[in-house]
Amino acid sequence: MMKQMLERAGHEVDEAPHGRAALRQLRVRPSELVVTNVHMPEMDGLELIKALQKEDPPLPVMAVSGGGGLTSNRERYTADILEIAKHFGAARVLAKPFEWSDLTEAVDALLAPA
Repeated sequence: MMKQMLERAGHEVDEAPHGRAALRQLRVRPSELVVTNVHMPEMDGLELIKALQKEDPPLPVMAVSGGGGLTSNRERYTADILEIAKHFGAARVLAKPFEWSDLTEAVDALLAPA
């Protein structure tokens, strides 16, 4: 759904099933921004953020999370994991569920010239 919404907003979007695949794709087809879910198989979003921070220059990353399937304390866990994502280098974070306008505004802000 995020891919469709960002494409409707005029962005070109590639997607990957997990962080390791995203890193492989980025080596072949560089990007200006990465939007990652925190919870993914093989290589999660936190590991991906750490890897992208080693790039020169570091690639801007927005992390999103909705609690990773937790049923209790989902909001607290989501806030904590997104704080960790910021600590690892995420330029922006977004808690699920979110408004589509929040996503597109955050992506536009991260892609805006400095």
